[in-house]
Amino acid sequence: MNCRWCGTEMPADAATCPACRQPQNIPPPPPSTEPLDRILADAARATQELADVTERLTRRAAHEAKRAADNPSETARRAVARFQKEVQAARKDLERALRKLD
Repeated sequence: MNCRWCGTEMPADAATCPACRQPQNIPPPPPSTEPLDRILADAARATQELADVTERLTRRAAHEAKRAADNPSETARRAVARFQKEVQAARKDLERALRKLD
């Protein structure tokens, strides 16, 4: 059996933990509802989510870099196609702005 407070292994019939001296017959305190504790828990959760997103982004960037290194001409072709789309979108925006001036 393990101590419900500190996790130390102890005899099954022990009334108190030999390591932390906590009694085993009362439950641990409920999770805190204090604002600071909630803020810290939220920050920890957000930090973990940020780490997960960063890991996915890093894997994606590494995959794209490998793909570009394996086939540079295809990468250049895709970049030119993307640039053409951006130029066309800018042209449409300019035409719309010019029409508003008329």
